[in-house]
Amino acid sequence: MRRALQCLLLGCLVFFMSDEALAADTLIIATEGQDPPFNFFNERGELTGFDVEIARALCEEMQTPCEFVTKAWDDLLPALEKGEADLVMASMAKTRDRERHALFSQSYYRSYSAFIGDPARFSNTKTDELKNLRIATASNSIQQQYIKRHYPEATLLAVASPMEAYSALRENRADVVMGDAMSLLRFLTSPQGQGYDFMAEPSDAQALKATAHIAVSKLHPELLDKLNNAIESIRLNGEYDRVSRRYFPFSAF
Repeated sequence: MRRALQCLLLGCLVFFMSDEALAADTLIIATEGQDPPFNFFNERGELTGFDVEIARALCEEMQTPCEFVTKAWDDLLPALEKGEADLVMASMAKTRDRERHALFSQSYYRSYSAFIGDPARFSNTKTDELKNLRIATASNSIQQQYIKRHYPEATLLAVASPMEAYSALRENRADVVMGDAMSLLRFLTSPQGQGYDFMAEPSDAQALKATAHIAVSKLHPELLDKLNNAIESIRLNGEYDRVSRRYFPFSAF
């Protein structure tokens, strides 16, 4: 009887240890949830978007379960440092400052920036016109730094997310929005974006040419090689293009 009880207790211990090990293998992926078409909640309240679907494809390729958490943009990298997430998948450009807080995978798409506004009011993005305008953009972004450097006389409205920038434009709290061209395109083709347009072609300024990367917790450097190999694999097997075509009329890579 005692031996049977010992075996039962040992079996329970193994069960809980296995369950705990499985949970430890689950990757926690942080994203913003406020930047369509990259990461957002659809009409059914489901987290989706290009970033999210690519992340799921990578997890499948790595044969690793993953879970998503949503956080404000400014809280994403701190979540890695606090151990609240293993990865950040949120169209994040790699910068020297961000590299102090996280490791970065190879790129998974290229990014260009542009301005949008009411074409009946503003015709271009020349400094002499923009210096008197209110420009909305996401805070702590490469666009914010660019505006500060090149349009110091403009009124800069740094907001928490691209969706808040679009709201500022529609509510006449901003005259123009600067952001990622693919994100802007999604807004312009939505019912809320009617009446607005690109003010010029996407900028070819080197400071605004960026590639999106997956931020990796410095607590888990072993994930870098796995992610980079998985990115190459989904590009070769066609899964990357299948996801891309659902969101963009062109290749995002």
